[in-house]
Amino acid sequence: LIQERYALSQDSHCCPHAQTLTAYSAELDHPVLIALGSRQWSCRYCSEIKIKQLAARTRTAAPNRLLTLTVDPALWADPRAAFDGTRGQVPELIRRLRKQFGPVEYLRVTELTKRGWPDACR
Repeated sequence: LIQERYALSQDSHCCPHAQTLTAYSAELDHPVLIALGSRQWSCRYCSEIKIKQLAARTRTAAPNRLLTLTVDPALWADPRAAFDGTRGQVPELIRRLRKQFGPVEYLRVTELTKRGWPDACR
């Protein structure tokens, strides 16, 4: 039974945007508090956790292909527009590759040029 959600105090050992979920544990026979982080890349605390989780998942990866995609600055108003635009195009490309070739796993890495433009997506 979920009772309520409310903001946590600003603690350096938790997400500053975290909320708590108050629930009743039948097994423990009393209420429990569960911290719910924001899980956003823009949150410093949550992004560090997400980076560690991603590193753990990729540590055992055995990639057998490398695909480099480049961005043409003439097609975009500015670097942010190029990043935002390709952010939607890469998953679409992967969807099409999966449709044609079967299961495909990928990790997108965006490198920036000295001028700040996204250079490649891998």
